[in-house]
Amino acid sequence: MLNRQTSIQHLLTHRLLEEQQIVNGNLSVLDVTRRNLNFQVISTQGRSYLLKAGKSAEEQKLTAQEASAYRYFQQGAGQGSGMVKYLPRFYRYDQQDGILVIELLRGATSLHDYFYRKKGRFPVHLARQAGDALGRLHLCNSGLESFPSSEPPWILRLHRPAQSIYHGISSANLRLVKIMQRFPAFCEALELLHREWTTDVLIHHDVKWDNFLVVPDDTDSNKRPGLRLIDWELAALGDACWDVGSMFNTFLSAWLHSIPITGDTPPERALQLAKHPIHTMHPALRAFWQAYCNRTGLTGAERDRKLIRSVRYAAARLVLAAYEAMQSSIEPTGNMICFLQMSANILQRPELAAVQVLGIPLKAGEM
Repeated sequence: MLNRQTSIQHLLTHRLLEEQQIVNGNLSVLDVTRRNLNFQVISTQGRSYLLKAGKSAEEQKLTAQEASAYRYFQQGAGQGSGMVKYLPRFYRYDQQDGILVIELLRGATSLHDYFYRKKGRFPVHLARQAGDALGRLHLCNSGLESFPSSEPPWILRLHRPAQSIYHGISSANLRLVKIMQRFPAFCEALELLHREWTTDVLIHHDVKWDNFLVVPDDTDSNKRPGLRLIDWELAALGDACWDVGSMFNTFLSAWLHSIPITGDTPPERALQLAKHPIHTMHPALRAFWQAYCNRTGLTGAERDRKLIRSVRYAAARLVLAAYEAMQSSIEPTGNMICFLQMSANILQRPELAAVQVLGIPLKAGEM
């Protein structure tokens, strides 16, 4: 099993570490285990590493899939995509031990934490990098045989849940499902997305600010930081618009989470009191979408079609965000009801939402 001691031994065995580094005492090992076993091996005079291994058989399978993604981009058919600039360096994956070794990005912080550290200001240059990264990913079209085809996201059928979901569902989420079921048009809009799901490109499948790392330039502190996209466990053939919509959703969620909703505040007044108004994120949203379109070559009607489809998926991701936030709750909060309402509104009029909510005009190539 992966632990502090076996982490060092694994790196020594595979010549990623020298015994002299241990003797000199310039190594430290940090246990950052969460869902997976994660250990940071930090060197003050050499490369630092992140070692990762799944705890269960299912998690081990996901770690192997993540290793496959890194190998594809850095050693396989995906090298020509240029995605390597947006990834931590891949060192090795031991199939027998199930241990993945990648570069530890020292000084990095998640895009989520970076946003709040900047008091809600989202740097446009980072939004451009995120758009370019997803564009490069979605252009990969060779050597994809090792990636599975994904099923439509389960959240698209939350309104008609499988029996198994009731074993661990919270009271708040049970209420959430019942609220959704009262609005047939809302449910049908999600059902339509489920039917339209495609598996024609390679997608990350779990795009969110937590999975983008902001990395400082360790050679020049005056240079702007760069982005790295991590956690490729769910990478599969899927719908490109799900990744794009997931990025849109992160902006929407940051806005909606910041709205102070109380029983005494009218909804229209609450929107005005948001700590992070959505209009302040419009430049970053437009920069992200423009960079994505520039990289993928989207223009004209096809560009608009992809935008609207992505906006619809962003609405579905709002439902998922609400569900995940209430996994241990007894009653839905006002903010989570707001998430649900916004999702329904966007699905009803996605073209209007693209322009008025996200600030992205249709036929954006004419900007």
